[in-house]
Order: sequence, then C-alpha cells, then structure tokens
Amino acid sequence: MEMKITIVICIVSAAAVLILSGILVFTRKRDKKGTPHSNDSIARYMIKTALDSTVRIGKIHEVGKRKDQQDTLAYSDVEDESVIHQKGMLLIVADGIGGLKDGAEVSSLAAVEMLRYFDGHNMLDRPADALKEALLYANEKVNVFLGEERIGKCGSTLAAAMMQDHNVYWISVGDSSIFLYRENRLRRLNVLHNYEAELKKKIALGELTRAEAAREPRKAALTSFIGQGDIALIDRNTEPLALTSGDRLMLATDGVYESVSMTELEGFLHSGAGEAAQGLQHLIETKDRRNQDNYTAIIVEIMTDQKDRGANDKNGEIHGHRRQKNK
Repeated sequence: MEMKITIVICIVSAAAVLILSGILVFTRKRDKKGTPHSNDSIARYMIKTALDSTVRIGKIHEVGKRKDQQDTLAYSDVEDESVIHQKGMLLIVADGIGGLKDGAEVSSLAAVEMLRYFDGHNMLDRPADALKEALLYANEKVNVFLGEERIGKCGSTLAAAMMQDHNVYWISVGDSSIFLYRENRLRRLNVLHNYEAELKKKIALGELTRAEAAREPRKAALTSFIGQGDIALIDRNTEPLALTSGDRLMLATDGVYESVSMTELEGFLHSGAGEAAQGLQHLIETKDRRNQDNYTAIIVEIMTDQKDRGANDKNGEIHGHRRQKNK
C-alpha cells in the first residue's frame, strides 16, 4: 500500500504542489509582513484526521521576520483509518540550519526520508527501535545529499512523535522541543542538544559559575543535528507514553518556545488543538519581535469520550472535517 505523506514547506516566491516518488510535497506563499491572514478560522490551524478519531491535531507554520522558511512540518496519512491501524501516525517538525538554501532542503529531506521509512517498514514491532531506525535512515540520506565537503557544515534539527492508539514514542535531535501538557501543567519531555545544556552540566558539577555561563556566546550552538555525519546525541523514550483524555502533546521549533513563555504556552494548551494553535499564532504576531525566527508547531489533543469530542467540535468542524450546512 502506498501511503499519502504530507510535507508542508512555506516559501516566498511561488505556490506549488510537487510530486516526488509518490510523496506529496506542498509549498505555499507566505503572507506579506504585517498582513493578517484572509482566512483565520479554526480550520486553518487544523490537520484533518479520521472522522471518528479521538485525536485532533492543530498546527502553525510561519516564516516570522526571516526572508525565507527553513522549518518543515510533516505528517503521515492521519485520515486513513487502515493506515493508522497498520502503522499509527508519524508527526514531524524540523528546523534547517547552516545556510539558507541548504537549511531548507535538509529539513525537508530529513522529514521526507523519515516518512518514507515509516511507509515501507513494520513500525508495530519494537516501535521505539523502529522510530530510531527511521531517524538514522533519514540522517544517512541527508549525509549522502550533503557529501563529504558539506557534512557538519549544515543540517537540521528534528523532533518526531509516533502515535499508536494513544501510545506515543518520541525522538529528537537538536533543539526542537517536545512538550506534554497534562493536568494544567506543561513540561518538556526531551533534552535540548545545544551548548547551553552542556554549560548547565558544568554549573551542576561546580566547574562553571552561572555568571560565567551567562557570558558564553555559544549557548545556542547545537551539539547534535541531522547531517553532521554520525549523530552525536539522540533523545527518545523507549517505553510508550500513554496519553489520556485532556492531554496535549506539542512538537515545536525554537521559533515558538523562544517567543512564548512556558506560562503562556500552558494558557493556550488548556484549549483545544486548533484554538491553541490559533492563539499561539496571534500572540507571536502581536509580540512582533524584531528578529522573529521561523516558527512551527504541531499540537495533538486527546479525546477519549463523546463528551470531549462534542465539546471541541466548534466552528462547524469535526476532527478537521468541515461540517456542511444544509442548503
């Protein structure tokens, strides 16, 4: 079975749909700076899921103040119940680094190849290991694309979550984040692979003072990323994270969590997936930070009973499907 795979890449110059080996790659124009989106309904922030699904998925994917988009948002076919039953769902955000053109290409290539592995392999047996193998496969393809001269000079972060029923296996490289919102509290699940994390370890060991760490200019430098050859650090869970009704799982690039505080994120994630995505989008736009980075997020909302589903079917939308009005 060939599975529909969706990759979303925002670009400035043109709107297009490209077909690459059975994988749909969508590119779209960015809105002009300072111009509100013409259609700002909740549906704009939703990813369609199966009609009877107990999962709703929200998303944002914007350029910010940068000239071009180097983030990628990607997901497997989350509408086809047979695919979900056979494999689950795979959700990915990636943030390209190391140069305009290469950063965008590497982030999208990493996502495409990880989804390609997901499509062609058994992900139900040993799911945590299978997810890691998908990541390593994507990294190998990126390394080949870069060639010996460019390996380590450009690359991409990546955060992915694979859902099978309501069990989640996650994996990350770099500084894209995975958050869990549960019982009105938000926490980051993964460890960020940047130099700041190394500085914190040195502080804990008494090798460095906080003042010295604050003056370190390389805090944001990545210590692990896709495209550096062998991946230096991978963070993942090996036992499933069981999501329950009311939980939210969020994958986000640094353009989101560096612009919005944990308290602000908690406030939005109390709402449904689409509403939370819309609220985040509006807040980041309102803050109007001078050097706002590209920002991308996927928000997963779990509903396990009819009461939950009914309470969240707003604005004529059910699980991403628009409800048709009677004429």
